[in-house]
Amino acid sequence: MSDRETRKANVVEALNKARSMELHAIHQYMNQHYNLDDMDYGELAANMKLIAIDEMRHCEMFAERIKELGGEPTSEVAGKVVKGQEVKAIYSSDSDSEDDTIFVYNELRKVCVDNGDILTDHRRRADSLELFR
Repeated sequence: MSDRETRKANVVEALNKARSMELHAIHQYMNQHYNLDDMDYGELAANMKLIAIDEMRHCEMFAERIKELGGEPTSEVAGKVVKGQEVKAIYSSDSDSEDDTIFVYNELRKVCVDNGDILTDHRRRADSLELFR
């Protein structure tokens, strides 16, 4: 494998890890959306759905970049969905997850930059979720 191919493979691996995390986030936020909707928390449920849709956009952006680099976007989900959360626990849990995502994305960003590519993060959402803590 050439140096260029190795660098591309490293970036694809990092982007697929990020994509896997986004897939998990989509499932988690949609689960929260359904649960909040069932409990008649209409506005909160709608917000969770919008966040999930935003995560879908991120997931697709990662997939597009992975395909541009000649890779195959993963369909693996990074973790298990936490079900049956108390309403008060949702925003705290989501804020913690976004903070964890930022940490991992910063590590993945280093991999991408070191290999001649870039990666975005979730700082804006983490800051907005922190307001509900």
